[in-house]
Amino acid sequence: MTPEAPALEKQRKPERIASIDILRGLAMILMALDHTRSYFGPTPFDPIDPEWTSPGWFVTRWVTHFCAPVFVFLAGTSAYMVYHRGMSKSELSRRLITRGMWLIFAEVTIIAAGWGFLFVGMWMLQVIWAIGVSMIVLALLIHLPVSIIGAIGIGMIGWHNLLDVWSPKTENQVIQDVWTVLHVKQPVLSLGMNSFGAPRVFVVYPLIPWIGVMAFGYRFGALLVGSKCDRVCLATGSVMIAMFVLIRAFGAYGDTSVWALNTQTGIMGFLNTQKYPPSLLFILMTLGPAILCMPLLDRVARVVPRLVEPVRVFGNVAMLYYVLHIPLTHLSAGIWSLIHYKSWIGWVFMGSYPESYEPSLWVVYISWALIVLALYPVCLLYAKLRKRKRYWWMTYI
Repeated sequence: MTPEAPALEKQRKPERIASIDILRGLAMILMALDHTRSYFGPTPFDPIDPEWTSPGWFVTRWVTHFCAPVFVFLAGTSAYMVYHRGMSKSELSRRLITRGMWLIFAEVTIIAAGWGFLFVGMWMLQVIWAIGVSMIVLALLIHLPVSIIGAIGIGMIGWHNLLDVWSPKTENQVIQDVWTVLHVKQPVLSLGMNSFGAPRVFVVYPLIPWIGVMAFGYRFGALLVGSKCDRVCLATGSVMIAMFVLIRAFGAYGDTSVWALNTQTGIMGFLNTQKYPPSLLFILMTLGPAILCMPLLDRVARVVPRLVEPVRVFGNVAMLYYVLHIPLTHLSAGIWSLIHYKSWIGWVFMGSYPESYEPSLWVVYISWALIVLALYPVCLLYAKLRKRKRYWWMTYI
């Protein structure tokens, strides 16, 4: 070995962890299933409600619960990987702030247009907004030791359900709305109503637990770079699953929903945990299995890389995929309804149903497959472009 070899080895950037991209890609594919269900198969009942749903509709909705926690968690993990590959903390902090601001802007402009096609004066603050704000907070947290960041994340995930029974004791609407942004899924009333009589802003993804999920993901990234990566994943995932089962079984803490094993819907009730905001049990239920399967995904990527390469492509260009899949799904549903019902039916835009409409899982799954397949060539082309050239704007898409 030449004298220069150790220096070159030190400067060599660590390779990307395949399971991160694959897991993110799987989350994006499942996310399209959820949104396809919303547009192609809206139901007059909540598909996750054990009292009204069927097993097919329940599973279709429940499996998509993994998307948001995995997406937010891996955003934190990826941030640490960027730092590990050589970016300074000050550079990473600036990147997180600018990217976070961009995501918030994209949520209320580009993404909002995809959901509704028209700006009607109402903004839904959903997962992209939560990721954007969480990135800005993480930009400040990364200057702390990673153990402290992990403790903050775990604390927010583990203890935020104590706030479920608390609210500000004030008539000041601004203070109440600040609390809404932090921990309650509801409208922000201090910003007034639009011309249709609806609130201008509706918080779908309150911030507190999601900030904790991203901080936890950052801490987890620090654990992944060690030589015992597989053991970390297996231990962390197993502990989280065991905690979910035990806490849910006794029902003492961690979720607002109740369940009863002696009913026909007992298993569905057991798995029906609160997403808005995500309860402790919801996060354990989703992140535990996701983390547990990461070593398997890495092994599959090494043994049969072609099998997972399409999924990895979606994970590499997740933001482009997300931005494109919403208007494509929305437009496709409108075209399908025009062909099937001979009109551009109102439920595509306003939630009303024609008399002949019946929800169909077959329609949902076939439409979902076609939409994902249609997005793959575009995502693959962009992924190849990013490998050849690294323009500054590619950081944001």
